Amino acid sequence: MIGQFIQLVPRTLAVFVGGFSLLNVLIGFWNPGFDANIWWIDTRALGAQLASFLLLAYGAVLLFFGFDIEITGPAFRLPGLQIWNAIRRWRNRYRRVAYLLLLLLSGLVLAIIGLNVITFYKLLHFRIQSRFGLPFSLWIALMAATIALSILRQKPWAQNPGPARL
Repeated sequence: MIGQFIQLVPRTLAVFVGGFSLLNVLIGFWNPGFDANIWWIDTRALGAQLASFLLLAYGAVLLFFGFDIEITGPAFRLPGLQIWNAIRRWRNRYRRVAYLLLLLLSGLVLAIIGLNVITFYKLLHFRIQSRFGLPFSLWIALMAATIALSILRQKPWAQNPGPARL
């Protein structure tokens, strides 16, 4: 029971961060010039298009990881549900690529967040005042690191990395 809960923590975090990342990118597309992601990651140095592409890809693979849970049971073995088998085959084929891409993008996002944290503390030392001494980006970095460590534990470069089983 506790093992299943521990497996679900990084996946829940992935759905949370991935969903908000995609939502904020869509808000940015809807309202050009408005950076809805600035509250958790400052990507202004990358440019608007590259930052949007990075966060869109990151959010998509986070959602793939978050929802990549294989639910087994008699309901999925009923005749007439061949579409689920096709989706399962597609998912199994691209799981390794998606997980490795998530590791790569997580490293890039963690590097950007690391620069954001350094900038926060420089500003805190010289210019700004904050009632809370930790930047919000640091909490997002902890979530991203938890997700990346969970993927590394699954060894996606192995022959058949499997999804979490419930």
